[in-house]
Amino acid sequence: MIIDRIQDLMAAPDMASIWTRYAAVAKTHAAQQLEAQISGYYDRPHATTYCARYGCRRQTAYKAHMIPGKPIQWRGNNTFAFGYAVEILVKAQLAELDIDFKDHKSFPLHWNLDGRAICVSPDCYDVHLDGQVYVVEIKSMASGTFERLEREGLRSTIPGYYDQVQLEIAATGSDAGIIVVENKNTAALYEECIQPDELRLAELDALFLQVHDAGTPEEIERAFGLAERTLYHRGKTPPTTINPLREKHDKNGRLIGHNEVVALCLPWQCRYCGWNARCWAPKQLVTTFDKGKPVIEVR
Repeated sequence: MIIDRIQDLMAAPDMASIWTRYAAVAKTHAAQQLEAQISGYYDRPHATTYCARYGCRRQTAYKAHMIPGKPIQWRGNNTFAFGYAVEILVKAQLAELDIDFKDHKSFPLHWNLDGRAICVSPDCYDVHLDGQVYVVEIKSMASGTFERLEREGLRSTIPGYYDQVQLEIAATGSDAGIIVVENKNTAALYEECIQPDELRLAELDALFLQVHDAGTPEEIERAFGLAERTLYHRGKTPPTTINPLREKHDKNGRLIGHNEVVALCLPWQCRYCGWNARCWAPKQLVTTFDKGKPVIEVR
């Protein structure tokens, strides 16, 4: 619906015209970001707060109760900036294609928190195509996630994005949603039309009520447990170590070695969470490196 037209446009682009439109879209985007910042929009809960990232309701509760997490590191801010650059480029391409789109500010939903309406993020906008109105979300992701998206679709790959689009469809009264994703590594494009899902909206309502009424985030059970990081030692003789050992047997039950438990690690979902130190307190979190990759150990 959208990406086929973008592909045709970029086969023989007028780049001077596209960059002119990019500059105009970027100016509007900057004004919207400044307005949201001044109004305190980003300092209070909004609808996407209740899209449970990685399926962790405790993280959702931390956000809903406005408990500050760790500051976003420079790479995180760089990632957001890259995503906005992709979004602005796609909007410039739509303008070049004369596809009518309308920017919006916040969309209030039927949820209320302490007498104030919960709103949808202002980063979505409506596109008019083939006589229908679609709310559009533009994302970017690395090749691994992008390839899974192509195989399995949005809801299976990133449920939080699916929930976000559902909330935006409901809030804007759009006919459906469209998500456009660009591969950060190859610039390939993916598009999926998302139909309204009343059942999922009801589930999000239930999640909102559960999180709002939970009391404290710690009263919600952790979604994930610790993972063991082990070193394997082949042979029947156990190594000399102060660390716990796990015997390893072959399919016939014969002892073939030992796994030495060298650390307990946060699962990968928790590594990216701004509340992991609070959630796993009073344990100490120590960042180590395994084959060049950072691993957060719990000690």
